[in-house]
Amino acid sequence: MRALIHNAFFRDQRGTASIEAAMMLPLMGLCWVALFFRLATIDGTLQSAVEARRTAWVSSNNGCRGENQEPACDAESGGGGDSGGGGWLDSLQDVPIIGGLFGSLLGYSMTAHASRDVTKPVVLGGGTVAASYGYYIMCNEEPMDLDDLLIATICEQLGSGIDWLVTCPPPRHTDVGACGL
Repeated sequence: MRALIHNAFFRDQRGTASIEAAMMLPLMGLCWVALFFRLATIDGTLQSAVEARRTAWVSSNNGCRGENQEPACDAESGGGGDSGGGGWLDSLQDVPIIGGLFGSLLGYSMTAHASRDVTKPVVLGGGTVAASYGYYIMCNEEPMDLDDLLIATICEQLGSGIDWLVTCPPPRHTDVGACGL
């Protein structure tokens, strides 16, 4: 009789679904928290992309001189060979002596960066995660005649040390700020 009661106890399936649900609820909750955190990170990256694109296009339309930029930017980024991962033009500008000639002739590029902090849930370790984005673009240059182009190239190569010899034009390109929000 005792074996019969013992076997009946283990064959009884009542309540197993409730126990399984109770065991799975914490895991499901963790999955939902992770999902919402991932969505917040994607949203932050998309907002950073919009800000980086806007900053890059405003700067490019101003000749990449940093003039009349609406965003208040803290850090410096981009410009010439310093743009960090630009294209083949940036590599050419690193060539000694004649590198500045390529930039003067072919134009300059810049990369605008934007970043937003996303709060990480305590369940996932807490803290913040940066959702950042970089946008690479060529600058719209002001037209120059051949004489001005040669003078600008020489001034870029030799710096302000030749001010006594020739009047150097303002630089055609300056670094563009990175807007971290």
